[in-house]
Order: sequence, then structure tokens, then C-alpha cells
Amino acid sequence: MTAEKSTQTAIFVSPHLDDAVLSAGGLITRLAKIIPVEVVTVFTQVPGPAKTASAKRFVKLAKFSRAEDFFAQRRREDKQVLGSFGVNTRHLGYPDALWRQKPDLPRWLNRLGKIVPELTHIYPIYDLFVLSGRVANEDSELRISLAEKLAEIFERNSKPLVFTCAGVGRHVDHCLVRQVCEKIWPEVILWSDFPYSLIHTQTREPGRKRMIIKPDWKLKRKMIAGYTSQAGNMFPGLIIPKVNEKFFVKTKSDLRQLDIWREVLRG
Repeated sequence: MTAEKSTQTAIFVSPHLDDAVLSAGGLITRLAKIIPVEVVTVFTQVPGPAKTASAKRFVKLAKFSRAEDFFAQRRREDKQVLGSFGVNTRHLGYPDALWRQKPDLPRWLNRLGKIVPELTHIYPIYDLFVLSGRVANEDSELRISLAEKLAEIFERNSKPLVFTCAGVGRHVDHCLVRQVCEKIWPEVILWSDFPYSLIHTQTREPGRKRMIIKPDWKLKRKMIAGYTSQAGNMFPGLIIPKVNEKFFVKTKSDLRQLDIWREVLRG
């Protein structure tokens, strides 16, 4: 690495507290050997107990009785897994889609929402709303706030390599994060969202070149297993498919990005 390259940094913008490792853990560990790496996770907290049936099911599957305890455990796991590779973590504290509620509702609807909480939530049912790929207008303030926070983080670094999800699987949190990153950082590199990519195959992104990283399978399995509150539900028996990591890079990207890719592919 030249002195110029060593000043390069990599920032992975992850929707949730395991997404970056699931989709890009192999690349993260390789990059961490040659440049500073930070994983910035967006949706890392909940404002209170699970209210809708979908949110309650999500918490129950993880074998927690309180949503707050569940997310606190997820934050600890994230710091521990990534910290063991010298990767910095930053949790932005926005609420998960299943907890976000509609703003400025009339009093009568708020009262009715105490009986049927789905009426007051932006994404009340997981399969129908969270996986719809349609980011609601009610998330407009969140979108603006997130754009400001990420822009501030990016500007602190000298032209960082920025990565985020492609939104495979159409989870609204993933779609929102991609939209914000592309707006404020057009050179963002997209990863193919695993394990959604097992069902929704993705082979190309218009105007982007596909890059393939074959991770150290043993190491990546250990990383994923470190997210104990989630891993068992996603992969029963921790049987994790060996899938190469896919990234989509703008075809007219900064040449320094190509230098980093060459370094990583040699590793």
C-alpha cells in the first residue's frame, strides 16, 4: 500500500445490526487489514414495547420478552463481532420499520390504535408492508435526518469508499438506506443483500460493474454466529449457505477505488 492509499477509509452503511456482516463480512475483514473500516448501522433501537402482531412475533422468535432487551443485545453483538476485527461501529439509533408510527394522527385514531395498533403504524404487517419495497411518505422526515447524519459522517473522511445495500428482497429499511446513500454519495458501492439474495437473485445493476469476493467461509460463519440473537432463526442449526459476496461498482468510479479492489482481490 502506498501512503496515499493508506489514508483511504471504508464506510459500510448497514440498515440493521447484522446486514453488513451477512452481505459483506468477507470484504470487511479484508479491508480492515489495509485501511480503517467503520460500519454505520441505521435502525438500531426501538422506542418501546412491540405493539403490532408482526413486531411481537419478531421479538418472540428471538426468545426475548422485551423488545428493548432484544435490541440492546443486538447492539452488543454488533460491537463485539466487528470490534474483534478492529472495525469501528456507529449506531444511529433510528427505530426499526415495525416500530415506526404515523405522525400527527387525530385523537380518535390514536385511541383506536390502542386496541388495534396496526392502524397507527406506518408498516403494520411484515409481509405486506415491510417487504413491499415502498418507502412511505411518513418516513420523509426520517429520510432528511438520515441524509444529514450520513453526509456529516462522510465529509469527515477524505473521499471514503462508501458501501450500502442494493435492497434485494425489497425490505423498506434497506430501500430507504440505499435511496439516501445514492442521493448524497453517487459513487456508493452496493452489496447484494444476503440472505434475501438466496430467493431474489441479482446478477446486475445498470451502470455498474459486478465484483465478486469469495470470503473465508470458516471466518464468515463465525462472524454470523456471533449475532446469537438472530443467527439461529435465520439459519437453523447454523447451516449457512456458502455464497460469494457480490458488489456493484459504478463503471466510472474514482480510480482509487480500483486500486483498493486490486489490493483486496490479491489478499
